[in-house]
Amino acid sequence: MSAHIDPTTSATGNRLGGGYILKDTTRDPNLGARLAGLSGAGSLVAALVGLSVAETDSLGLAPDTPAASLVEAYAGHGVELRAGALLCVLAAVLALVFAGPLWMRFKVAGEWQAMVAVTGTMALGLGWLASAAQHVAFWTFAEFDNGEAARMLLIAGWDNWRYLCFGVLVLAIAAALAGLPLWLRILSVLVAAVQVVAMVPGSEAWAPAMIGFAYGFTVSLFVTLSPSRGDRVYG
Repeated sequence: MSAHIDPTTSATGNRLGGGYILKDTTRDPNLGARLAGLSGAGSLVAALVGLSVAETDSLGLAPDTPAASLVEAYAGHGVELRAGALLCVLAAVLALVFAGPLWMRFKVAGEWQAMVAVTGTMALGLGWLASAAQHVAFWTFAEFDNGEAARMLLIAGWDNWRYLCFGVLVLAIAAALAGLPLWLRILSVLVAAVQVVAMVPGSEAWAPAMIGFAYGFTVSLFVTLSPSRGDRVYG
């Protein structure tokens, strides 16, 4: 432990009458919260890997694919679907963990903005859970030879990437309106604009979703590395 002697002030800033106070300058009391901030990045990594493992785009499936072909495709993709579902559940749990340090960092820049940011994170977590449920359902329908149910689920989840853009949009709006560093506010405005465009029916959603992943990773690193002093407000 590294320490130094301050002959005039106590750890709380009160002056003393000639005594000496030994102060610890190496320990960060909020180290745990800082490390918990990495759960945001972990959530995004787990979700991206899970969605990639379970993706079925390469199978060439579409709403007009015959029911028997859907059953055959999902049955042969069962291991990937279950592995992807587990990773998406992990992503949802990590998103829930990240809500804590996100709230701690954002509340000094605006309490209602912190609430909105946490709401965006929870929306992403719910999106991961919905994806996990979808993967398991595809595998289950294939096991029970129910191609028509698989078709209905395929149609319902056709725009999954667009739905995930909503959580990023809410988080970006909160960051743009909070008293955070200027670079982060400008970045948040740009990302929010991209997510709005992505949510327009018929527009491309995959690329904006990938931008959202990169933005979420940036916010996670900011939460982890930013100063932990509760009275620090950025201008």
